[in-house]
Amino acid sequence: MIAEKPAGLLTIGDRGLGGTSFYKIMLEHVKTTSKGKERIYVVHRLDREVSGLIYFQSRRRCRSNLKTNGPLQKNSIMPLLKALLTTMQEPYDHG
Repeated sequence: MIAEKPAGLLTIGDRGLGGTSFYKIMLEHVKTTSKGKERIYVVHRLDREVSGLIYFQSRRRCRSNLKTNGPLQKNSIMPLLKALLTTMQEPYDHG
């Protein structure tokens, strides 16, 4: 799952301090829509001041693999996402 985090919101909250975070908001949404059957895990973080896309994974093992072996380790996730979004916005050729 990919979602856009607004600026001014922590990606993951500080333990023990309470408050809200983008992860808590998204987790609550996923739990509600899946009737408690699904969870999500943050693959990467953005600073509080930064807005942008956050990649969530529904399986912990896949998240770990992505963090150690995947495109995030090589800092190539943003070009991949930009290419995906550009492709999605291009007109479809029915030809």
